[in-house]
Amino acid sequence: VFGSFWNALVHNHIAWMLLGGPLWWFHWFRMGAGDFESNLRQVYLYLITTFGGIISVLVAVSVSLYNIFFAAFGGGSGLPGYWEFLTWTIPTGLIAGAVWGFHTRVAQEEAAHVGIRLLSARRILLYLMSFVGLGTLIAGVITLVGILVNLWIVAAGSPVLLAPDWWRAQLSLSLALIIVGAPIWLYYWRQVIELSAAGGQVEWAARSRRVYLYVLVGASIVALAADLVNVIFQVLTAALSRGIDVRVLMESRWSIQTLFVAVPVLWYHWGIVREDQRRGAETAAVKKTVTLIIADSLVEIVPRLEEKLGYRVKVSRYLGPVVEGAPPSEGDLDALVSEIGGAP
Repeated sequence: VFGSFWNALVHNHIAWMLLGGPLWWFHWFRMGAGDFESNLRQVYLYLITTFGGIISVLVAVSVSLYNIFFAAFGGGSGLPGYWEFLTWTIPTGLIAGAVWGFHTRVAQEEAAHVGIRLLSARRILLYLMSFVGLGTLIAGVITLVGILVNLWIVAAGSPVLLAPDWWRAQLSLSLALIIVGAPIWLYYWRQVIELSAAGGQVEWAARSRRVYLYVLVGASIVALAADLVNVIFQVLTAALSRGIDVRVLMESRWSIQTLFVAVPVLWYHWGIVREDQRRGAETAAVKKTVTLIIADSLVEIVPRLEEKLGYRVKVSRYLGPVVEGAPPSEGDLDALVSEIGGAP
């Protein structure tokens, strides 16, 4: 067994590990150490390693759950090699989980060093993962409703042909998608809610938030309209020709499945869109070119000022003599923001 294992493919993988590991260590811990102000670092942390790690874990867990449920429901667990999927899902889940956990911890530790200027990558990650989690959950619910519709069709005496294990495969897939998608969406959407509550106008008007909400609202409206058109068409066609029978249900089952999801998704996210509009999220913000001349000892107020303004400012370091005093208070910054807003 060991001789068949030690082949050219294993040699190749070990070579990549011996090459990639030291290269990553050198560039991350030596060349890139302390590079907190880099936008590319935030993209790497949030959109490559964290997002990529999460997606890999989700795929591995989903495939494992599907096969486990399928076997539990009396599927093909007795077939030779059935459980071989564990040989790639377990390593993939463990390694991707380690990558995800490590870079998430690094991102949390570095969060104190970045302000609003470097928040975009984290915000995009939150909305991307909310979208992935919600999409996975929706797919699971649609599949589950499809099982009920198929059972209804069979009970109505339809001659529709279904595979012998159709319900096992669909129920396994549905449970796997719901179990994976629901916690992911709830976890990241809760962070989105907290971020929008703390960020105020800046977060409500963020481009990634507007794109996320309007994509979901638009997709829900299109799905709802298409489903209703198909259901009405099938009903009218049957009523004007052969009479309404089980074939109406057969021809419109996909529309019924997606209708069951499109309505609550549209209702919930349209409510958020309307609330953001009432808060002025879509009012065009007047951005001015602001240059802040400041001593090194007070540079920590820059992200606070940018957060209150909602956009970036240019910073010039003052190198002349400085009279030390108390740092600007929140009231001082609010007065400065008002002065900038009133300036021509």
